[in-house]
Order: sequence, then C-alpha cells, then structure tokens
Amino acid sequence: MFKILVVDDSKSARNRVVKTLEDSEVACEIVGTAEDGKDGIAKYIELRPNLIITDIEMPNMDGREFITKLKQLNNNLPIIAITSIVNEKIKQSLMANNLVYVLHKPLDAKLLHILLSKIAKENTL
Repeated sequence: MFKILVVDDSKSARNRVVKTLEDSEVACEIVGTAEDGKDGIAKYIELRPNLIITDIEMPNMDGREFITKLKQLNNNLPIIAITSIVNEKIKQSLMANNLVYVLHKPLDAKLLHILLSKIAKENTL
C-alpha cells in the first residue's frame, strides 16, 4: 500500500490530486499534504511516506530542490512530479533522477492510475 504525501502550493491542485488518489483502484493512503518543498521535507521526515507527488513550481523551495533533498534522504523513494512546465530540458533533468516520473497539468486521472500501478509493480510496496 502506498503511503502518499502530496505537495503543491495550490490548495485546489492538492485537493484534485487527493480526490484522484481516493478514486484509484491502487491501494493508497494519503498520510499528509504540504504547501511547498520546505514543508514537504518536514512532513516527509515526520510521516515517512513511501511515495511523493509534488508540483514543480512552488514558493520557498521549488519542486526541483525538494526532489534533490528527498533523494539525499532516500534515493529509492519514488516521486511523481506534476507540472505545467513544458520545457523538455527541465523534464529530462527531472526524469534523470532515480525513480522520478513526470506528469503534465492538468492532471489526467487515468495516467496517474496507470503510473501508480506501474510504480507498485516495480517497487513491491
């Protein structure tokens, strides 16, 4: 079962991701949410989720810095980055990180469910 932390500065975006996860057939529990990467690191340390879903563009600590810090804490942690960035260089640099998957906004629920199934099979959570 996935224990998921959702990190996004937009409350409505966080709520959409949570709702999509609640509708998923993949077993998951939303253990918390955070408004930016700085809050996300604190919540990760406190809650120890085994999957992170994060936005990239956020104040205080953006998603790229957040992912870098998470990978220093746990290099095997799967992360789904949801972004409106279409810059292919940024997308490729994110995906070059071990176990970082990129989805585009607006979030496609079906793609998220497929990706969750794939991550579950690869990581035997």
